[in-house]
Amino acid sequence: MRSVRSLASVLVLIPVLARAAETPAGRWEGAIQLPSGPLAVVVNLEPEGGSWKGTMDIPAQGGIGLRLSPLTVEGTAVRFTIVGAPGEATFEGTLAGDELRGSLAQGSPYPFHLHREGEGDPASGAAGRWAGTIDIPGMSLPVTIVLEKAAESWKGSADIQGKTGLPLEEISVDGAAVRFVMVGPPGKPAFDGRLEGGEIRGTFLQRPAFPMNLTRKGEAARLVRPQEPKPPFPYSAEEVAYANGDVKLAGTLTLPPGAGPFPAVLLISGSGAQNRDEELLGHRPFAVIADYLTRAGIAVLRVDDRGIGGSTGDVMSSTTEDFAGDALAGVRFLTAHPKIDPRRVGLLGHSEGAVVAPLAASRSKDVAFVVMLAGSAVPGYDLLRRQGELLARAAGLPEAEVAGYLEMQKKALDLIRDEKDEAVFQAKLKELAKVQAEKLSEEEKKALGSDPQAAIEGVLKQQTTPWWRAFVAYDPRTALRKVTVPVLALNGTLDLQVDAEQNLPEIEKALKEAGNPDVTVRRFPGLNHLFQTAKTGTVAEYGQIEETVSPEVLDAVTRWIVERFGKPAPK
Repeated sequence: MRSVRSLASVLVLIPVLARAAETPAGRWEGAIQLPSGPLAVVVNLEPEGGSWKGTMDIPAQGGIGLRLSPLTVEGTAVRFTIVGAPGEATFEGTLAGDELRGSLAQGSPYPFHLHREGEGDPASGAAGRWAGTIDIPGMSLPVTIVLEKAAESWKGSADIQGKTGLPLEEISVDGAAVRFVMVGPPGKPAFDGRLEGGEIRGTFLQRPAFPMNLTRKGEAARLVRPQEPKPPFPYSAEEVAYANGDVKLAGTLTLPPGAGPFPAVLLISGSGAQNRDEELLGHRPFAVIADYLTRAGIAVLRVDDRGIGGSTGDVMSSTTEDFAGDALAGVRFLTAHPKIDPRRVGLLGHSEGAVVAPLAASRSKDVAFVVMLAGSAVPGYDLLRRQGELLARAAGLPEAEVAGYLEMQKKALDLIRDEKDEAVFQAKLKELAKVQAEKLSEEEKKALGSDPQAAIEGVLKQQTTPWWRAFVAYDPRTALRKVTVPVLALNGTLDLQVDAEQNLPEIEKALKEAGNPDVTVRRFPGLNHLFQTAKTGTVAEYGQIEETVSPEVLDAVTRWIVERFGKPAPK
């Protein structure tokens, strides 16, 4: 599962606003206080007749001018919902002079603080070369930024993750406020910060957000990723696109040298919106896998997820069924390619992608094999229960807190899975939120704003997106029992997101029930969810580890495919 669609829900980090003193009208800036650091946001509010209207900018999600409705101001109380945001993301807060404090309920309730945008000299000292770090949990990611004033506008570039000269767009220097968007990394991440005391401090916004601090001193250290593919490459690469209904899918096809036809594999990423390289914390697992396989004579197609890069659509409003359709569209593209052998096209999925792959294979005779990396074989309900327990314990939470969290998680998952009547569901949701609010300490209630119950309701509603409800209910064994092509299933013993002992036996059992004659199941000691050699398996470790994918796993996958499909199948 995407790191971290763990514990209770998928957090689509969306912040909010309001206005103080006599009227909340105006421009506000501030941040939501997330566990990973502050997430910056800009909000504009203005009266319209006897009511209010407003917009929000969330650069981390590419959201500019998001409409706020309904938006109410009653005395010092401000409340609004972000239109189009999953889970009815709702803010509720209180105006106090030039500050607005409250909480946003979406995924989890987070306190946040906004202040009126100050006036300043636009000719600030932002020009020049800046070096610093993005403070990701467990590591600091080095970055260098160059800003240059050009006539009445700004231009700039960034060096990050081994890439140099990445252009900056939408650069704004307004008083002490410094903002820009970075072109190149997935999701067009943005920076929102302030120039104070010779430093630029702020937030790097890229799902989730992380603190980013820059100074004019020092050189940024290089992030070490020794497996990152480097040219010249002994193979060719094509930029490709194809469709699944109204959804356009864009990706890269790497082809071994020669005329072919070659065996081919389509890579399917884990949950959440990810780019074609499955990029995370400076690692590009799918780029590493594609490079390794293509050098071994296997063509590889890797594709941007819905709504990312060159692909259209939206991940959170889609389901596993939709992703299986996307995968089969990729299979159709490969089987029609002149350099691909249509009888040797397979699927390789990681995490949720390893759930999607068997589902797609069960529906098409064009899929010749399946590779499951950290795939699950129990219903999403059971997977999330075990995942929550493992992650909570690994985080070092006291047993009482672990038990309390698991109790709350179970009640929420029970409701999401079992209640089909929408009216009854909403009533039970309110009751569950009320019970949980009553258990909060005074400090916790204060952090959630004036209506803790409403904040908790927002958290629970975020878990009712189409993806979430479908995932909780889906049992991968139904599809696995129909898969008769060769299957390779691998998992690491330090995987805390997809427990090997919970899932590998079920994968093997379901495939045997299908009468599948070619099933290989392997556990790799000491490997985490990303198949890195790890110490604890925690998510915080992912970025600290230099290794992107264990060479042992790369070799195992390659050998398994080549042994079965390295030579053309008999006609």
